[in-house]
Amino acid sequence: MADGSEPRGVDGRERARIVGLVLTGVVLLALLVDNRQSVRIGYVVGDVKAPLLAVLALTAILGAAADRLLVWRTGRARKRSGDT
Repeated sequence: MADGSEPRGVDGRERARIVGLVLTGVVLLALLVDNRQSVRIGYVVGDVKAPLLAVLALTAILGAAADRLLVWRTGRARKRSGDT
């Protein structure tokens, strides 16, 4: 840079998030590729036969949605407690 300032880069925390996301994606992909057989899923009122691939993918999606919901609620609670 001409003015001697450092270029804005990715900080360590953001880099750790990216690495964690990539590793999670790789592990999930490996699980999905390796587990293609069908499994029986038992519910209280019955059971269903479904591909394990779909069960793992749905579980990952629901887990990510639960994480985002908790992060969102925590942020709202912090904002609300700071406003009082």
